[in-house]
Amino acid sequence: MKTLKVIGLITLSLLSVANVNAQKKKKKKKAEEQVYQTPKMPVDERSKLITYQEVVNVPGKSADEIYKEANKWMHSYFKNADKVIRHKDNIKKSILAKPRFRVLNPPDKNGTQLMGGIVKYTLIIEAKNGRFRYTLTNFNWKQPSYYPIERWLDNTAPTYQKRFAYFLQQVDKEANKTIEAMKNAIAKEKPKADDNW
Repeated sequence: MKTLKVIGLITLSLLSVANVNAQKKKKKKKAEEQVYQTPKMPVDERSKLITYQEVVNVPGKSADEIYKEANKWMHSYFKNADKVIRHKDNIKKSILAKPRFRVLNPPDKNGTQLMGGIVKYTLIIEAKNGRFRYTLTNFNWKQPSYYPIERWLDNTAPTYQKRFAYFLQQVDKEANKTIEAMKNAIAKEKPKADDNW
């Protein structure tokens, strides 16, 4: 009788340990299987490249003023602006830059995120009287050979990885953050002189 009780207790203990382990595996699997939504990326119809582009009206500012403010903004926004800015054209009032930023892998079950790589892109600002146009395009994942991030959009490709949607979320966030900072700096109104002091 005692033997049956002992066997019953051991069996019960083993079942509860197995249940705890099964729950841990389910949680781990759930964390690994988290699906990230691919954001709506602006893809240019002609080039088929992810491209953020807009013409921003800046009434009352000359092309020269806009060009100078764009240059000033780039030097304040990018830590290594002298390396980022690749070409400035004072006659055409345009600046070409090649910024880069890090993308992180999705968090693991402990919330730790490791670096997923470096994304590089082209940023062009072109100024005219009363307006400027910005273009962010040619996004690529730094690899031994050129790797356009448009590949991350094709979830049917054999090389597709679930983390690519997470990377695209970060690209979209970084692009929009850069655009907002640029517009705030360049399109801000000039302070008006107060003649009635």
